[in-house]
Formats: sequence, structure tokens, C-alpha cells
Amino acid sequence: MITWWRRRSLRARLLVIGAVGLCLGFLLGGLALIAALGLVLQRSVDAEAERTAPSRVRVAAIAAWSSQPIPARKPATVLSASDSRARATFLPPNW
Repeated sequence: MITWWRRRSLRARLLVIGAVGLCLGFLLGGLALIAALGLVLQRSVDAEAERTAPSRVRVAAIAAWSSQPIPARKPATVLSASDSRARATFLPPNW
């Protein structure tokens, strides 16, 4: 391997060293970018969850509101929550 490397011209060796350096730099930069974006996404999701469900009172009100599923018109989403006994409760989509 060393003899192969020494047989290359200075220009070829510098070109290979530069290309490998760029590849490593792009790889490390991409990994750092993915890590930073993942952290920012996690923090924004946590902040949005805290903003939309600020108190446990609302969750308790949802659990106490109804213990029977309510039929919903299509297309709709049925929301569910669990009460203090871990029973599922269902809510209409417009609650």
C-alpha cells in the first residue's frame, strides 16, 4: 500500500487527501446538522405539548365528561382519555 501511495504524483496525493478531507467534513457536518435539528424538533414538540395542555384540570374534565363513546360524523376523529381507574373515555371531535 505504501509503495502504491509513493508511486503517485504529488498532485494526485494532494487531490486524494483533499477529497477525503472534504468527504469527512461533509459527513461530520451532516451528522451535526441532523443532531441539532433533532434536538430543536424535540424541544418544539415538548413546548407545543406544554402549551396545548397546560393543566391537569382539563384532563380530569375530559375523563369526567363521558364514559361512553359518542358517534361522530365522517370524517372525524374520536379523542380518548383515561380516567383515574385507567378506563378509556371517548370525546366527540368538537369538544
